[in-house]
Amino acid sequence: MVSAASNTENFGRFAPLFIAQASNNDLVLPDNIGIHLNPQQMVRLEEHFLNASTQPITGTGTVTLTTIPEDGKATASDMMFWGSTAIVIPRKSPGQAEMFKKVRAGVSILGLTTHQHQFGTLATISQAQSAQGPATELYRNSNWAEPPLKRYDPPLTFDGSTGLKLHCEYNNTSNNTVTFGESAATNEMCFFWAYYYPSHGFDVAF
Repeated sequence: MVSAASNTENFGRFAPLFIAQASNNDLVLPDNIGIHLNPQQMVRLEEHFLNASTQPITGTGTVTLTTIPEDGKATASDMMFWGSTAIVIPRKSPGQAEMFKKVRAGVSILGLTTHQHQFGTLATISQAQSAQGPATELYRNSNWAEPPLKRYDPPLTFDGSTGLKLHCEYNNTSNNTVTFGESAATNEMCFFWAYYYPSHGFDVAF
């Protein structure tokens, strides 16, 4: 995860700029769309590893940023980070979680991806007018370990009348009740993040 110093409550002093879930991933923005960084901006690279072996391992990561001139013509982009923490899956049982929220008028989304842990079997993102109404599926993933970043060219556009519905499914094969949490081994998550413009800040919704 690449993040920059900010005042975002949910992520301490840092707000994500880019989160990769595969060994190689990139975000190519359209012409004159960019991520705004202040002069002398502090940027942090954070990596998460799970060593399943009995021997030490060494993790590495590299980040490449391509700059564009600040000539007053560029539009700032940002990230949406939405999801559900209402996850309770009984032992040896299936389960699911959902969330819905309207998207601000004027927002254009360039890419979407989801995030689950090892009990995740499916995650979908749909565009709809309400949580229960008809929906148009935009994204589907059944590989929790390396969910793809789906890019949209042209971008998805919103006029304020519709939102995004996230749906997650699970199969709890363990002998314990699984709840929301940070542990990739014992907890689950149901999130998506999207890269959008024009920026109204790091958009967090749980």
